[in-house]
Amino acid sequence: ALDGALSASFFADLVVSTGAPPDWAGGLPEERVVTLAGDPGSPDAAFVRELLAALEAGAAGLQRIRGEGRARRGDVTVGLPAYNAERDIEERVWSIFEQSALPAEIIAFDDASKDRTLDCLYRLSALSPVPMRIEGSERNSGSPYVQWRKCLEAARGEWCWIAESDDVAHPAFLEEIGRLAGTDESCAIAYARSTAADAHSRIHSKEQDDYLERVAPGRDWNQPFRAEGRAEIRACLYLGNTIPNVSAALLRRRTALACIEAAADFPRLGDWALYAAMLERGSLAYSPRRLNLHRRHGEGVIAGAQRQAVFHVERAALQVRIAEAGLLEPAQVEAIAALQLEEFHVLFGLEDAADDSFLRVFHAWLRDIAAGRAGMRTNALALVSVDGACGALRDLQRAHRLWVAPAGAFAGELGCPEGVGVLPELSPEELARFCRLARIERIAPFGAAAERLAEALGPSAPPS
Repeated sequence: ALDGALSASFFADLVVSTGAPPDWAGGLPEERVVTLAGDPGSPDAAFVRELLAALEAGAAGLQRIRGEGRARRGDVTVGLPAYNAERDIEERVWSIFEQSALPAEIIAFDDASKDRTLDCLYRLSALSPVPMRIEGSERNSGSPYVQWRKCLEAARGEWCWIAESDDVAHPAFLEEIGRLAGTDESCAIAYARSTAADAHSRIHSKEQDDYLERVAPGRDWNQPFRAEGRAEIRACLYLGNTIPNVSAALLRRRTALACIEAAADFPRLGDWALYAAMLERGSLAYSPRRLNLHRRHGEGVIAGAQRQAVFHVERAALQVRIAEAGLLEPAQVEAIAALQLEEFHVLFGLEDAADDSFLRVFHAWLRDIAAGRAGMRTNALALVSVDGACGALRDLQRAHRLWVAPAGAFAGELGCPEGVGVLPELSPEELARFCRLARIERIAPFGAAAERLAEALGPSAPPS
């Protein structure tokens, strides 16, 4: 059988179900691993080596496979969303299997991967010390938050650990953060500090630590703390996302499920939107132990996202929602404006305020909300593809907070009056999302190309 008749996963099923490692399993040479797994560098080979190492350890190895002798967190479900994760999935899954306190269940969701992620998950499930099931998709969802929703809907535990497929957990993560979460009925989120690493697991935490210092100056992140949710938003979460990786957190399932829709409008900031919505309903607990390794691929995630102008649109709109919940004071609005304008100028190499005008309109909106004037003006979008519309824009501005989108031949030479924001280049899809985020109540097209763009925004667009 070892000469090739058995697959690795069936071999694992046989070993675990019989209750003892077969006498002939120990000490198998590398050529037997290759016979079972094919390519010695493949995930199959890594799987077989892991299994054989457990078998060679005898009864102790079998206990490790079964999770015997370890504490159980019967109130925790692990949701494992994965897409094209073949390279990292082995290490991720074993970091769950080897927790000092095991979850009640693991549910893996493959988002129509094009590599062998799904095969790897099925093979690994044979070694899971807790019930593990796998759900695949025929079509990619296009959003991690769709997968998060599936995790929350399928989970049976009171707490959900959304363990992203390229991150790695310290063996004590679930034991420590589970204890932190379980001592407070009001707690909505409990999380650990993360260590940031690149795709090759080289540590790069300075960018993340510097970011936390910018959005929460003076806070000692080396100390544990608990905070009432709305107080935490007012302290720092209004300015930036201080929970940089969902893999480092346990989310109270019923609260997260009630708030997951908040992520729908924010493809780049859905995690921040979800946390803010949850903390309006519950409290937060934090451990300074670095119990999560957060992998970032390519350019730093924070800097990379911010180099897209649409990121700044989403962030400003999210902060409007936070302000509308009554969580911002005028001084905090000024902190938002100062930080956003500084970052925007640095990232895009701007020397004057001409191209940040769209942010300044958002900031004016925030000031109106903080001062109780939000209902005095509505929001409008002007689409311009001809010159000579400046006078009409001034008329529109008297009644609206007004943004202008270049369309067709218009190249930003309009010389817009102060208080009118010229949007960066956005695709029609992004522009339609902007209309929802900014609650645009009127669209004013100037020119034939602008009228065609207004029609392309779809049936849900505001009237022209």
